[in-house]
Amino acid sequence: MTSNLLEKTDNQNRVLLEQCESIISQGLDELMKVERAFAIIEKQQLYKNKYSDFEHYCTEKWSVKKELHPLCSFQSTSANKN
Repeated sequence: MTSNLLEKTDNQNRVLLEQCESIISQGLDELMKVERAFAIIEKQQLYKNKYSDFEHYCTEKWSVKKELHPLCSFQSTSANKN
């Protein structure tokens, strides 16, 4: 009986993993688009008309601090390397 319970749990975990991986797979394309958009905005300083700097843009426009937002801080780091 314990073996049946373990198999059921393993099957449930496998199904849950597959569901999560499907969500991640679908979201990665969108995440990469968002990262590229942040990179373009920062590199070309498209925020300059309304915001003094990229950090202010991230904070005011998207309600996140640049250093706490993975997309903003990632782009800042990668843009500085170019």
